[in-house]
Amino acid sequence: MNQLKLSRSSYYYQLNRLRSVDREATLKKEIKAIFKEHKGRYGYRRICLELRNRGYHINHKKVQRLLRVLGLKATIRRKRHYSSYRGEVGKKADNLIQRDFRANKPYQKVYTDVTEFSIASGKLYLSPVLDGFNSEIISYDISTSPNMYQLQRMLKQSFPKDNYQGAILHSDQGWQYQHDYYHRFLNSKGIHPSMSRKGNSPDNGMMESFFGILKSELFYGHEHEFKSLKQLKRAIEDSIHYYNHKRIKVNLKQSYCAVKIASPMIEEVRYYAQELLRLTERRQVTLDNMIELAQPLPEYDILLSIPGIAETTATSIIGELGDVRRFQSANQINAFIGIDLRHYESGIYLAQEHITKRGNPYARKILFKTIHNITTAGHYHPCHIAEFYEKRKRQSQVISTKSATIAAMHRLIRTIHYLIVHNKLYDYDLAKSY
Repeated sequence: MNQLKLSRSSYYYQLNRLRSVDREATLKKEIKAIFKEHKGRYGYRRICLELRNRGYHINHKKVQRLLRVLGLKATIRRKRHYSSYRGEVGKKADNLIQRDFRANKPYQKVYTDVTEFSIASGKLYLSPVLDGFNSEIISYDISTSPNMYQLQRMLKQSFPKDNYQGAILHSDQGWQYQHDYYHRFLNSKGIHPSMSRKGNSPDNGMMESFFGILKSELFYGHEHEFKSLKQLKRAIEDSIHYYNHKRIKVNLKQSYCAVKIASPMIEEVRYYAQELLRLTERRQVTLDNMIELAQPLPEYDILLSIPGIAETTATSIIGELGDVRRFQSANQINAFIGIDLRHYESGIYLAQEHITKRGNPYARKILFKTIHNITTAGHYHPCHIAEFYEKRKRQSQVISTKSATIAAMHRLIRTIHYLIVHNKLYDYDLAKSY
């Protein structure tokens, strides 16, 4: 150690490091398995999402570091070169998408284009149709020539029904999309054509993104591996199936694009949807029974007189607080539901009220939501609680409205206790005096 000018502690530290077990060995093995399963198509972001789907609690930076340690690097996409633009050879259409690619339902906004795959034995042209709702490839056609027959097959496969009223099909200004047949077909189905501006590929960004993903994961750097067009076609078909059914979609909240109709996942979703409908119906029946029981009580009409409180809210408050008359003061109700109102005020400082996390959590939740209902109704029906909430919100030094809501909850409790004890309906002018 003296010869190497190495301290005793450093020597034994490095020696113990060599003898220690790699605590990340299992995680590294899982990362390599995911990388291999997806053929190097996943970078650190999607590998991180896949690990989370498998039950790991992990940060993307750690995945990025481990990929660097393992020497794994995802494929990088390149730009495409094929263009179907031949000038103004037919009818054009306005850009109806305007780069707002979001869709709220299937077949609301769909996208199409043509791209080229060139290998030594020839060329293949892919013409897909992508649904903007879930990024799924609805249908596609692969041909050795980008001709009208390919366009006709693609349209008939993508739109088999008679009517797609209101749907938008967006494309570039390629010659096939300016053709008279294309516009007549769309018009017969009730579809509106939309086209990108000349030389603006980002206008068709969803389709360009799909082509970039497909080629970077399948084609670029592997062109020499395809010995025939038949082999290439099969690889494209497998990649599209993978994209639709297995590849994680980040913009769909880590979900997958599509699954087979016979998949167990479909049955599971169907079961939970049916359970949700059943529980919703059961909840509504329970609420109706609760309202029927609450209607004869005098406090029911008193609560309904407060702006922003409807039948369900009034019934829920009665159900959680019970007979308010048993409380000697509003502060006892605060203690019952768990609101701590020990606050101190000065000229420039207002301490925040807070919830003690004790008491009745259901009552707190109901009253918390009631305050926001009251503030919304306060725009149309004057209410001193809504005015108090807005005042506290203006005084607050933070963006959060939680402290103002809790303070307004206490004001609401005081109002409810006073009205029920004295058997009075809510009156705005009278409420400002207590």
